[in-house]
Amino acid sequence: MNQEDDLIQRIYHAFESKDVDYKGPIKWDEGDKALCCGIVKDILAMANTLGGNLIIGVAESPTGYIPEGLTEEQAGTFETSRINRFVNRYADPPINVTLRKILIDDKVFVVIQIPRFTTVPHICVKDYPCVLSAPTLYVRTNNNESAPLRSSDDFQQLIEQAVRNRADLILSSVQAILSGTVTRPTPSTEKQYQKQFDSAVEQIRESNPFKQKGYVQFREASFSLATFDQTRFTLNQLRPAIRASEISFRGWPFVYVGSGDEIVSIQDGIESLIIIPSRDACDFWRLQTSGFFYQRALREKESIQRCETSQPVVGVLSTLYYIAEALDCMVRLYENLGVDGDETIVATIRLLGTKGTQLVVDTPSRRLPFAPFERYICQIDEVKEQAALSLATWKASLVDKSVQIFQSICLKFNWEANNATLSQFRKDVQDLYKRKL
Repeated sequence: MNQEDDLIQRIYHAFESKDVDYKGPIKWDEGDKALCCGIVKDILAMANTLGGNLIIGVAESPTGYIPEGLTEEQAGTFETSRINRFVNRYADPPINVTLRKILIDDKVFVVIQIPRFTTVPHICVKDYPCVLSAPTLYVRTNNNESAPLRSSDDFQQLIEQAVRNRADLILSSVQAILSGTVTRPTPSTEKQYQKQFDSAVEQIRESNPFKQKGYVQFREASFSLATFDQTRFTLNQLRPAIRASEISFRGWPFVYVGSGDEIVSIQDGIESLIIIPSRDACDFWRLQTSGFFYQRALREKESIQRCETSQPVVGVLSTLYYIAEALDCMVRLYENLGVDGDETIVATIRLLGTKGTQLVVDTPSRRLPFAPFERYICQIDEVKEQAALSLATWKASLVDKSVQIFQSICLKFNWEANNATLSQFRKDVQDLYKRKL
């Protein structure tokens, strides 16, 4: 039975469990904070237990559950990014739910799909009277209720689940390495992806509204699978997957989806171009049915730097954060596309227009153990780093892989970070992922 068939059966043969809960026909209205915070409590509890599905549109009656469905207006109020922003005012670490809208017999149901926590349970960090209290760990009880963790049995189960989750990540990573499942792309595969890469580059070159200003400093990330299948995914799969991958760690997500109005369908994929003329911001991404993903952004403040100094620069921490956000997005994207953990994902990070560019500390309040940066100047036109690992390995080692790629990029600027600095960078990435910047 596939996932959609299972959800349909859950809707029409409703019974609650630790991983399934129901809400009657409602709309998502942040003006009704009690209702929204009640949903937050269910999301926290499920995430701390088994994960699961919160199904909206199934009403409870004395004789059982009734699949009433939602009106078009009610269903339209549920948006992934909107709900995640609200939920993550209360959750630490953040939870990123995904939404599905299912049409059955002209009735619409919204399914909030909640991932199980990976290594650290989610704590409620903000109160709402009579609904949420902080700091509290919510779990699903044996009575299928969302409630604070109180009993020693619940606490023991939570600890055991955390250990299992971490062990599963490590085991998947080790198995992928030992079994040799990290498959390198063949020349034929690389050629096919190169065509898609070239097409994406040409599109942003033609669409870039700042061409006349001659900007050359761009950051770029691309991801692909180790095998090429032009029709591996459908257009219907791409949109919900990219929506579920949108997460903002610093105020602007690595992939901006927003309301979705900026997303355009192309022959074999979807793409988006965001332009902010007031600060010469240009952000482009493309996702194709082969699973190939491409993103390019004009490096922040290049126009300002050109006015203030004759020496073009690359910021240390902004580059580190870009890499970490890119890899996090990559993992979320392929998980939401249903890619198996053993499959190999190729990640490529490029900095363009780097020749003569100086590496600088871009956070004045920070005092990192750096030598003077005057001599850390890149002598090549572009800096490129690439790695191919199984999806499970990427997921289990996001912090370390982000720092490793960044360390390799720093070497292209003729700077070798010492162990103390690398430890600081790891903490920087951990803080980024926890939204503690």
